[in-house]
Amino acid sequence: MKTLVLTANADMYYFPWFQDPDIEIASLYQGCTSFKSKIRLVRRKLGLSQQSFYGDWYERLPQFGKIVVLDYCCLLDAKLLGEISRMNSSADLYLYGWNIDYGKSSFISLKENAERHGFSYYSYDEGICARYGLKFNTIMYDPKLSLPECDINNDVMFIGKAKDRVEDISRAVAHLRDAGAKVNAIVVGDHKPDDLDTDVFFTSEYIGYADYLRLAESSVALLDIAQEGQFGFSMRVMEALFLGKKLVTTNKHVADAPFYESGNVFILDLAKPDIDALSDFINKPFRPYELADVEYYSVRSWVSRFMQ
Repeated sequence: MKTLVLTANADMYYFPWFQDPDIEIASLYQGCTSFKSKIRLVRRKLGLSQQSFYGDWYERLPQFGKIVVLDYCCLLDAKLLGEISRMNSSADLYLYGWNIDYGKSSFISLKENAERHGFSYYSYDEGICARYGLKFNTIMYDPKLSLPECDINNDVMFIGKAKDRVEDISRAVAHLRDAGAKVNAIVVGDHKPDDLDTDVFFTSEYIGYADYLRLAESSVALLDIAQEGQFGFSMRVMEALFLGKKLVTTNKHVADAPFYESGNVFILDLAKPDIDALSDFINKPFRPYELADVEYYSVRSWVSRFMQ
């Protein structure tokens, strides 16, 4: 039977292009007017069911043998897991935490909700798994996603939200430029702090994923800035693997991944950077990643690792 992957917004990342006869990625809610969105918000605050706003996946729930819910959906609808379990209690049910640490109380609440309705709770981050008693599964990507080749304009690219990383992003860009790299660094949705001296560009304009991918294609390497305490791999890591790019990352745990041995990955210590080594890394040629290492992080392989 098919697998349903339920996310808050199936128009994000590679989701709109993903095609697999055995796996469907769907948005939690169908398209809503602003008026319906306001009603939905009121119902959420009152703890009422959001079932009438669900996409057409809800009526087809009995067709799925495995259902994976990305846990942000539960913040939008606290009754979601109960609604799914009621419609299809015979499916293998999973809750998956991706790229967000909500804090202890929220994780405990989400875990209790999952267990109450027969869901096994997984996370992409082994540190989070250890803290809250969750099961581990990696992040995932679409191996079929590709864009036409384009001219290389930059050595390294970073595009992302600031989160808690503005100073780290700025320091990484400075180190890369000290190493002789041409860097395109953009922070989206935030204003540049008045006391920050940096070449990073700040913009309030949303950058769609198709545009993001075109910018990634024009760069030799991608820059990944981990958040404090992060173990799990970000989407930047997956993009480097699946788009065939080198990776500069501050996440030291990437050194434990099998693809690290390809020589395409540089662990950047922001406090004590080895500028000479970084310069050598920037200038050495890219070596294709092993197909098995890439395939391990495919959506299909990711789905197969969810086990009750």
